[in-house]
Amino acid sequence: MTHPASSESPRVLGKRRAGLLVVLLAVLWGASFGRDARGEGLGEKAKRNKDAYVAALRMIEAKLRANYEQIATWSGTYELKDESFQPSYPKMPEGPPKLPDAQTKPGGSGIAVEHGNFWMERKVLVRYAVDMKEDRLFTTFEVVGPTTLLNLDTKQTMEAHTLPHRERHVLTGEHWMKSTPASGPQDVGPSFARGKGTDSATRRAAMEVGPYKTYSSVVDPRELFCVSGKPFYRVLGVNAEWLEAGKPLWMELVERPTQAGVQYTLRQEFRPKSDLKQPASVAEFVFDPAAGYHVISSRSIRPSGMVDEEREWEYTLISGVYIPKRHHLKKYKRDSKELALERDLRLVDAKINEPLDKDVFTWGSLGLQEGDQIRDEIEGKTLRFQHGAPVAAAEYVDPKAASSDPAAEPTASGRWRTVLVVNGAIAVVAIAIVLLVRRHRRRRSS
Repeated sequence: MTHPASSESPRVLGKRRAGLLVVLLAVLWGASFGRDARGEGLGEKAKRNKDAYVAALRMIEAKLRANYEQIATWSGTYELKDESFQPSYPKMPEGPPKLPDAQTKPGGSGIAVEHGNFWMERKVLVRYAVDMKEDRLFTTFEVVGPTTLLNLDTKQTMEAHTLPHRERHVLTGEHWMKSTPASGPQDVGPSFARGKGTDSATRRAAMEVGPYKTYSSVVDPRELFCVSGKPFYRVLGVNAEWLEAGKPLWMELVERPTQAGVQYTLRQEFRPKSDLKQPASVAEFVFDPAAGYHVISSRSIRPSGMVDEEREWEYTLISGVYIPKRHHLKKYKRDSKELALERDLRLVDAKINEPLDKDVFTWGSLGLQEGDQIRDEIEGKTLRFQHGAPVAAAEYVDPKAASSDPAAEPTASGRWRTVLVVNGAIAVVAIAIVLLVRRHRRRRSS
């Protein structure tokens, strides 16, 4: 896939940005839109091709919106191969730190930390359920099999035998709930410590989940249709509105004929309104007619000209709806050609617009056990899990403690009364038997 380059010199969005995709919507929707007030460069191209650009943007927007809004519920499974760079730890004067044998042998609870840079690879099972209308998500992040470490200095590969990594998440407009559930029947390996003193789950504000998406353990399949948390069709709509209003916009659309129709490559530059002379951050998106005009590749480029991030998508049709069947992400180190993160997400199965379990977005789906401790960071409280729901720690009743409660056991005097009653009953029965026997003998003798 080729991406057209601009003949004009690039300009900058700003001196310090975490990445183009993070700021894309902020620039589009913010007060300082960072447009080319002088109508130069890509701004001149957009101005000259305004009508054609608006028509193309509106056409793609309509197709993406129609597909997106068809999805009421969405559930299924993805397989994720997660690879990332792990930097070197400082080398101690006496050499690599020594850990107990129990932490370095297979099945141990940790891994020996060695000096050197590592490339880590792990395979993850992602199960998910999404209620698109109610804005609710259930998703898991369960590492399956061993984690592989490649020492980039020595080129040696080793398997890391660590504690199993299991997370479950429920995200709604109200809150974000996260748990580290206990081992299930099919799980292998030791479990995390649980119960008193160990938080098995947390409850946080929904807005706090942002940094944990895309690059971390909250895998939200809705993000596959989005850039910076906003659906692609909304971003295209904003661009079309800007052009329709006659305002300059640093962008170009390049057409390429294909057997399925015209493929469009959108290239857009971003810069702060306060400094239009600096090089630009650049975003490129390819919209393919063979995939219902969904994005099949994207690239973000830093002001230095170095690639920050690359993505690729493949789609499948399920119940008349385009769903990503594969998503590949490459994230590079800042101003470097070296990878920092690579993720490959592949669809295993999916269901569209089928009923979801009524409890899937509740505490009951998080795999918690009776007595597990929950930290509520919204209310600043410690809770305990009891009968399928969190209760205040002070109100929690431990079934084991209740069964061994001295108050529930009979006292010594009570036990003596019981013994006396039983013995008295036995004596009465014995006397009755003796009397009956004597009476029977008298009758026989007479």
